[in-house]
Amino acid sequence: MRAPRWLPLAALLAATAAGADPTWQPLPAAPVARRLDDLHFLDADHGWVCTGDGGIYRTTDGGANWQLMHSDAARYFRCIRFADAQRGFAGTLTSGAVLLRTTDGGVTWSTVTNLPDPRPNALCGLSVASSQVIYGVGSYAGPARLIKSVDGGATWTSRDLAPLASTLVDVQFRSETEGFAVGSVGAFPSSNRAVVLHTTDGGVNWQQRFVGTRLGEWCWKISFPTAQVGYVSLERFAGPMFLLKTEDGGMTWSELPFPDHNEQGVGFVTPDRGWVGGADNPTFGTTDGGATWTETPWGEYLNRFQFLSPTLGYGTGITVYRYAETPLAVGGGRPGPRPALVAPNPFGPGTTIRFSLERPERVQLLIADPAGRIVRTLGDGVRGAGAHVVEWDGRTDRGARAPAGIYLYVLHAGERHEMGKLVRVQ
Repeated sequence: MRAPRWLPLAALLAATAAGADPTWQPLPAAPVARRLDDLHFLDADHGWVCTGDGGIYRTTDGGANWQLMHSDAARYFRCIRFADAQRGFAGTLTSGAVLLRTTDGGVTWSTVTNLPDPRPNALCGLSVASSQVIYGVGSYAGPARLIKSVDGGATWTSRDLAPLASTLVDVQFRSETEGFAVGSVGAFPSSNRAVVLHTTDGGVNWQQRFVGTRLGEWCWKISFPTAQVGYVSLERFAGPMFLLKTEDGGMTWSELPFPDHNEQGVGFVTPDRGWVGGADNPTFGTTDGGATWTETPWGEYLNRFQFLSPTLGYGTGITVYRYAETPLAVGGGRPGPRPALVAPNPFGPGTTIRFSLERPERVQLLIADPAGRIVRTLGDGVRGAGAHVVEWDGRTDRGARAPAGIYLYVLHAGERHEMGKLVRVQ
């Protein structure tokens, strides 16, 4: 019997088999972290991702391979953008060192020390309008500050956007002078309301294009598949959920009902086809411009999407995902067996995982948390062909009861590799 080719856990963490969108697949060699907060591809080959664990990674072959370029556990990297193949910028949630710069493609990074007052206490979003004009905003908890460079990052200006906004999370400029910034107005996090800001003069003056009515809600990410049609995700921890949509280039915005909470990453490849993901909730997809949504559980903790063309894109969550109309082959191209069945799910004291094998295989069945840490090893050995039933009593390898929350089953069986979400409610 041929020895199994085990894929790294990072390649499986968000690749659910049942109901997944085949155009989205995790990249087998991609990094994995509690969350990869942002990514930026200059072209189909060259891209970078940053993590909340202090890492910056680079690929030069479209995501097939990744190299750790920078690591600093003391910094939470929130956003990353490159002006060209050599000059890039990374924003952090670390007060006093909110912006880093590289001039050698990400090999070395240095802290930008010449941000003038009123400087942001964190940077959540960056936008490269041209090779020389770069914008940044922060922070998600306030205050609402904008930074700008017109000389490729050599010098910067800063601007306080109060009272138009109290927090800022994302920024997107469509030219050197026209752009959008989103966040909220009011006291974060219980008395603030979502806000969309728009400028046509390079950030000197801003207009509120949308102000929400619900308290405890803020805008998170922006996606414009065309110049006229755009979407903004709304984060809120409870209550009815909505998504913002514009069909007139951002001058007016309407609210679309959304089926789940805590929206974060939003990405539309066309005006009608898009996806929304976020922390602690599955990914949803739409094919009718947000009128209806279907759970498409191909990724977890989605925070950023980028589409390079109608047939190629990338997303970041707990790993890196690739969108392609011709799906990326992972572990062989032939159709695989039926995915494992988990019931009950959600569950209380315990649950049962059922799967079948077409032939005798070495099987490894693991329970992991969303960060990839192994919670319980349920099996590691050869099993025969046919049906198999494995029980998880909700305990860790050390015998303690696993707390309520989201878990993942990871199944290796020869050339078969799959993952599914488990929800423990008590």
